[in-house]
Amino acid sequence: MAKFDGKFLRGIIGPVVLRKSGNRQQVVPKTPKGKVKQSAATKRASSTFGMASGLSGQIRTVLKEEASIAGDGSVHARLSSSLNQLLMRARDPVTRQYHFVADSFQALAGFEFNSARRLADKLPGRLELSLDDGLLHVDFPKGEQPRKLKFVKGANACKLTLSVALFRLAEGLVGRVAERRSLMVEKETFDLSGASFSFEIPNDCLYLLLVSMEYYKGQFPIVDVGQNTGAVYHAQVVKGEYSQGKRFLWAESGLYFK
Repeated sequence: MAKFDGKFLRGIIGPVVLRKSGNRQQVVPKTPKGKVKQSAATKRASSTFGMASGLSGQIRTVLKEEASIAGDGSVHARLSSSLNQLLMRARDPVTRQYHFVADSFQALAGFEFNSARRLADKLPGRLELSLDDGLLHVDFPKGEQPRKLKFVKGANACKLTLSVALFRLAEGLVGRVAERRSLMVEKETFDLSGASFSFEIPNDCLYLLLVSMEYYKGQFPIVDVGQNTGAVYHAQVVKGEYSQGKRFLWAESGLYFK
């Protein structure tokens, strides 16, 4: 069984061993001791973890810009572990089929790319989300108090980016690129109240909404990923029939969650 020390996972999950190698998480196959016959339950668990690890890799690939901005080296292991838990809950133990509902992946909300810095500590309040007729609206609601980003020492600007990654799980398809909306906030006093972003979301897909903050000094980003932050803000499975008329670009993932 693996344990999380606050930054890295250590121990065994299914067929892999999780270790710390320098400042990075290492995932290696477990070395068998002789010919050990796996139980049916062990085989099912390892199969689910393999799917979770594969999906984790796809998420990191689509969100590679966000991972490079705020990733702390342990993202893959931590994300694989989280996905494994929710996939096990969504998988029928007898038929081995997956059944996803709207909030099957909502447990990913709050997953931090930088485990040492929480997005919630830098982002002013909650965002308002609404999905209407295939359009996701993300808003900083207006209120009595101004909504200001929290800056780190030495920064005079912050690039706030909202990203959406799409996955058609049953069909084994992943959106080729994440859709991104960015806003450069150049003053700590800048009020985000009323700021609004929108993304097109198709039916019959899983979408992940990620928010990241990259700090700048002058015109250049601060080269220290430990200063930046990014997290999955929301995750939802959208039901309905996929419209082939929509111009979304998909790539084959090789993973079929049926």
